Amino acid sequence: MSFEITRTFLTDQQSVSPKNASAAIIINKYDQVLLQLRDDKEGIFFPNHWGFFGGACEDGEEFSKGLIRELEEELTIVFDHNQIEEYIRVDLGFDVVQPLIKRVFYLVSITDHQIEQLQLREGKTCRFFSREKSLKIPNVTPYDRYALWVYFNQKRIQF
Repeated sequence: MSFEITRTFLTDQQSVSPKNASAAIIINKYDQVLLQLRDDKEGIFFPNHWGFFGGACEDGEEFSKGLIRELEEELTIVFDHNQIEEYIRVDLGFDVVQPLIKRVFYLVSITDHQIEQLQLREGKTCRFFSREKSLKIPNVTPYDRYALWVYFNQKRIQF
């Protein structure tokens, strides 16, 4: 799998505004993760990078509700609350210029029926990846790469 450093990624000067967000580590029955290849357009974080589905929370919205809303918008699938489980939180420290930004990752189990019903509405494409292939993708958004590594190496991490 190759990575094309696009002009958009290198030269985009449009403002982006970090916000609290939720992301889904969507897992099928083979323990593969579903990743989205982000659009290559100006004004978004990490264009033309692979990452998890999800997005910014609306004002006052709970992280889990925001995730369910985003997944329905992006994949046309309505996930039930019992299909999602909070997994890991990552705080992005912009303390100097603004408050802390939180990104909450959820484990989301997807059924075969839901996979059949999936319709991509955001991004260039999406695909399930095995542990080995997902960890070798060169262009994964940095915060999603961290959560992806933690998911596939959770047995190694000791607290």
